[in-house]
Amino acid sequence: MELEMEFEKALACYEAREYDRAIAICKTLLAQQPQRLDGLNLLGGIAFKQGDWWGAIAYYQELLRYHPHCATGYANLGRTWQELDRLEESESAYRQALSLDQGASRWWFNLAYVYWDLGNLERAIACLETVLEQVPDWDEARSTLSLIRLLQGDFQRGFADYEARPSRRELGDSFPRADLIWQGDSLTGKTLVLLAEQGFGDAIQFVRYVPELAAEGVRVWLRCRPPLLRLFQGLPGCDRLFSTEDPIPPWDAHALLMSLPYLRQTTPKTIPAQIPYLYLSPHCRPALPPPKRGRAKVGLVWSGSPTHRKDGDRSCSLAAFQTWFDLPNIQFYS
Repeated sequence: MELEMEFEKALACYEAREYDRAIAICKTLLAQQPQRLDGLNLLGGIAFKQGDWWGAIAYYQELLRYHPHCATGYANLGRTWQELDRLEESESAYRQALSLDQGASRWWFNLAYVYWDLGNLERAIACLETVLEQVPDWDEARSTLSLIRLLQGDFQRGFADYEARPSRRELGDSFPRADLIWQGDSLTGKTLVLLAEQGFGDAIQFVRYVPELAAEGVRVWLRCRPPLLRLFQGLPGCDRLFSTEDPIPPWDAHALLMSLPYLRQTTPKTIPAQIPYLYLSPHCRPALPPPKRGRAKVGLVWSGSPTHRKDGDRSCSLAAFQTWFDLPNIQFYS
């Protein structure tokens, strides 16, 4: 009983993020009972929280030596291999966990990401379909499934499932007049407020629908984060532009920008493809002098949102481009 109370203290310290105390208690317990599953698992969890992936793996492997039928141990090992991008090892660990507990929907979900990163989209889809059979209303799983379907070019099912994404689900809570969410019906002569969502790149990609809507007689107002206002001032068909901090006069309907492919029933052949669709407004002056005659203008984007799941694969430092700056006949821009 006393040892169990000590572990409860360790667990309380873990939940309070007092990791050093939790580690000390667990190690004291393991000195007396080296095979304690809860102590080894908690030490693995602390190492994982601290980003000590190899330390976590060592604890989980030790746990599994003592407890080879512990499904959670295999799942935690799989999750840690995933962080190290050791995808084959991660797949094997998750498969072992699921052989012991088929009903663990979170493990199927994590395994789907492993297969996605391995490029095996069919297996990723199968995992997510299993998740949704078990938990039909899991929006994150459905919106993740939508992204993989879109990678396959399955626009009809992909964009339909993408309506389950959290930002779409929360629209009624985050924007007034939930009864005005546009369902795709005719808006000729009416005002449609489009709400930019997610990253800057997403907004830049999906404003391509604005000229098309305006050409059909829709009065299009666009609401976006302040850093995008200057860029969107020259957007054809945008009747009015609002910051997320501005009040908006009465309107007839509103929609999220990234719902437009679904609402417009976009196919690969009907993507609005007018290039360019963004123009520098006459009211804007370039922040940098124009390039010298004969120089190509090249824009650099070297960093994305650090909270993105795969940001480590897509962001780098500006210094990584330093050797390019001496190339002749090229003018680089941020």
